[in-house]
Amino acid sequence: MCNIRILAAAFLMQVCVVANALEKNSTYVNYISKYNKIAVEEMRSNGVPASITLAQGLLESGAGLSELAQKSNNHFGIKCHKDWTGERVYHDDDKLQECFRKYNKPEESFVDHSLFLKKARYASLFTLDPTDYKGWAKGLKKCGYATEPRYAERLIDLIETYELYKYDQKTDIEEVVKTVQENQAVVETEKKYLTESSMGSIPVGPYHKIVKIKGRKAVEARKGDTYETLAKEFGMRPWELRWANRAKRNDTIEVGSPVYLRRW
Repeated sequence: MCNIRILAAAFLMQVCVVANALEKNSTYVNYISKYNKIAVEEMRSNGVPASITLAQGLLESGAGLSELAQKSNNHFGIKCHKDWTGERVYHDDDKLQECFRKYNKPEESFVDHSLFLKKARYASLFTLDPTDYKGWAKGLKKCGYATEPRYAERLIDLIETYELYKYDQKTDIEEVVKTVQENQAVVETEKKYLTESSMGSIPVGPYHKIVKIKGRKAVEARKGDTYETLAKEFGMRPWELRWANRAKRNDTIEVGSPVYLRRW
């Protein structure tokens, strides 16, 4: 009887470890592991909280998978504006063929993001405590960084889901390295689970590529996709994704069909 209890406890512990790993999208974890160092460096140099930088990068670039990030190294959706003298690319956004900044490498985008927020328009943000990520998220929305109605809430959700606020506390680069290693362990656990589980139909990767269909951002549905899994991947809530696709609560997604990430 004692052995059975021990085995049961061990099994439950293993299930909890797997569940905790699967709460985090491995694409997002990899992105954070790759760019948290530059985010912390920019926080030290320019005062922008690392949590805000990482959350905006995740949201604006689709964890580095957006066309703008892939082809132009622009991870923050920064448009050209009058003062930009660097390379330019053109994409449909709020308007057709808007001008966006192009960088030689992603790190340049992170540095420019900090400098961009140094404009007078965002001056009120720097009066906030650097650990006040909620204040920064709401302030960015209020100052007009993005037109998305729930922009602040989505940044806060990402920061809290992936515990990005921990990077705002970093005072030693060794702590950053330790966090990277811990995050990588989460990814490896997830990969192992998806490979060995009976749920073998769930793809280990790569994750969905964002495309434009009829002027709207969308992804192509794959086997195993649901509104819940796709919403988690793109930092949305399931009802938002259903609303964007005119879907009801119990509707399923047909393999190969487009799933829109925005209504219009």
